[in-house]
Amino acid sequence: FTERAFHNGKIDLSQAEAVSDLIAAESELQARVAQEQLTGRLRDAVSELGEPLRNTLAQIEARIDFPEEGIEPSAIEEWERELKQVIIRLDGYLATYDTGRLVRDGASVVIAGLPNAGKSSLLNRLVGDDRAIVTPIPGTTRDSIEERITLDGLSIRLWDTAGLGAVGYVPDEVERLGIEKSWKQIANADLVIYLFDGSVSFSEQAETLAKVRENARRVMLVGNKVDLGTGPDFPTGANSISASQGLGLAELKAVLVENLVGRDALKTGEVVICNARHRSALLQSREHLIFALATIEKKDPAEFIALSLRSALGALDEIIGITTIDSILDRIFSQFCIGK
Repeated sequence: FTERAFHNGKIDLSQAEAVSDLIAAESELQARVAQEQLTGRLRDAVSELGEPLRNTLAQIEARIDFPEEGIEPSAIEEWERELKQVIIRLDGYLATYDTGRLVRDGASVVIAGLPNAGKSSLLNRLVGDDRAIVTPIPGTTRDSIEERITLDGLSIRLWDTAGLGAVGYVPDEVERLGIEKSWKQIANADLVIYLFDGSVSFSEQAETLAKVRENARRVMLVGNKVDLGTGPDFPTGANSISASQGLGLAELKAVLVENLVGRDALKTGEVVICNARHRSALLQSREHLIFALATIEKKDPAEFIALSLRSALGALDEIIGITTIDSILDRIFSQFCIGK
C-alpha cells in the first residue's frame, strides 16, 4: 500500500522510507525521527534547497538561448552567492548525519578495560539484570557479550568485552582470542567506555588507555570502585562510579547519551539526515555545486554551469523520488515486512 501511494503521488519516496522506519522503530527517538520525516519535513527541505538552484538555472539557460546579450558581472556574482548559500545549507544538513544514523540504527557502545575493572558488573547494572557472570577472578569474561538497552529514547547495543592485557602481559590461547575480539569491537564501536579501577593508581592503566584511544572513534573515561576510595592520580574529567554499589549510574547514563548524540541534538521540527541514501544524494549534489562554482570562476561556457546545476538538482530529486531507478525502489520497498 505504501508503494502504491508513492506511485500515485500521495507521498514522496522519503516519506515511504519513513513508514518503514516507523514500523521498525524500537525506541522513542527512532519513532520521533521517522514521524518527522513522514510529515514531509525532509521533502520541504529538499524543495527549499532546489528553489534557488532552479532560479539560477533558468537565468543561465536564458543567457544560453540569447548569447548576444552577454552575461553581466553582477549576474555572475549573484549566481555564486546563491550557490554558496545552498552549499552552506547542505553542509548543515550533512552535519546532522552522525547523530541521525545513531538514532535510526542504534549506537554501538563497548565497555573495555583491564581484567577485573568491573566491566561485567557495569553491563549488568546498565541492563538491569545479571546478564554477565561476575567473579573477583580476573579474566572471567572470555568472550564478548551483547545486550540492547534504551537510554533517554536512544537504542544502544552494549558490549561487555574480555579484559585487555596490560602492556607486556602474555595471555593464554583462549584469553588471547578473547582479547583480539575485544580490539575488533573497540575499532567498530561508536563509543568506547574505558573502565578502570579508580580505587588504585591510574598510572599502570594509562598505557592501555592510550592504545584504546588510538583504535577507537570516541572514548569515555569511567573510574569504577570509587566506594573503596580514589587513587592519588585519578584522571581529571573521568566519570566516577561504583558498579557494585550502583553509585553514579544515573549521571553516567546521562553523560553516555550526551557523548553519543549531544545535548538537545534532536529538537522537534529540525531536519535530521539519518538515511545513508539521503546523505549520499546530498553529497553528490554538493560536489556538483562545487564544480559549478569552479566552472564560473574559470569563466567556462554557461552550458557547463547549467549541466552541473542540473546534476545537482537531479541528486536532490533522488531523495524524494522524482528521479530514481527501479533497482533503488525495489530495494527500498523490499525492506517492508508485514506481520513481524
